[in-house]
Amino acid sequence: MQNRLLIIFLTLLMNIFNQNNAVAVEQFTFDVSEIEILNNGNIFKGLNRGQITSDNGFTINADEFEYNRNSNILNARGNVKINYPLKGYRIFAEKISYLKNQNIIIAKNKSKLIDNQ
Repeated sequence: MQNRLLIIFLTLLMNIFNQNNAVAVEQFTFDVSEIEILNNGNIFKGLNRGQITSDNGFTINADEFEYNRNSNILNARGNVKINYPLKGYRIFAEKISYLKNQNIIIAKNKSKLIDNQ
């Protein structure tokens, strides 16, 4: 809960100082135990396992996350699980890259897709 409040606070703070990039931060909700914000707020690193919820309706659980606001690419690694109930599938992998602008998920290393349909 404290992490969500921190992310909301940081998002609001960044919106005040940088109106042009407000949309990129709102695309993901980070629920992680430890977060690093680098490169003037353009890189978010989630550490020590956590979950990211996308505005597209899916969740990503992983050991580590890195989101680049400039490129709009999210990388996750370590026991990655993506649950996308709207599309009816789950993805398991060691690493993934989510290219938000193209709406593409690239799963790497020991990947498995389960399609409920």
